[in-house]
Amino acid sequence: MRLLLLALILSFIGLSYACKGNFNPYTTTIGQCGSTDRTDWLPTDNAPVLTPANLDPAELAVHEARMDHILAMGTALKRKFVASIYHQNGTLMCTGVNMGKPNIISHGEIVAINNCTELHGITVFTNYTLYTTGEPCAMCAGALVWADFKTVVWGTYNSDLLCKICMSNIPMDSAYIFGRSYGLRSSSTTLIGGVRRAQADAFFGSYCSNPNSIYYIQPKCACTPQ
Repeated sequence: MRLLLLALILSFIGLSYACKGNFNPYTTTIGQCGSTDRTDWLPTDNAPVLTPANLDPAELAVHEARMDHILAMGTALKRKFVASIYHQNGTLMCTGVNMGKPNIISHGEIVAINNCTELHGITVFTNYTLYTTGEPCAMCAGALVWADFKTVVWGTYNSDLLCKICMSNIPMDSAYIFGRSYGLRSSSTTLIGGVRRAQADAFFGSYCSNPNSIYYIQPKCACTPQ
């Protein structure tokens, strides 16, 4: 009877891992695979995201001032996605605004990176911090990992942009992308979300009652009362 119970437990454990892909902690080794091995990605958690509550007042004040700056830029330009890049010495190096030009992938973060390269010849951003009014989308998060930013700070979360504001977006937390930076380097980017969150959410507004907007999409989100 005990053997049967043990077999059932092991079978259950095996099935639970089978649901997650080829990874099995009893048979899988981590590292370089042989030419005849079946390969799969290393199961990885999302990168941790700090919030204002995790920061000391002095550091938070710096992030808030820099977020206020790009929110003001966006308000003045009547554009929603604005980004800025600072050197670790505190110097504002460049900004970027999603103007929809020259193509649809010219998001604020990408424009800021390109502007810094054009203005200052910067090609790798190891000692730089990027600020953005909205959490980086999956495309921009991938670009920021490649660019090796030290820190990334945002106001409004992707989940709120899509699920509460009805703004079209790839339904993915940027932390999922940043959590997989091990494929590029051993260091990881510090993520800080929700800086000036209330102001950023109000800045984006809502498109839920404006289906004719270019930003609008009908959300398909799992909603849980708090």
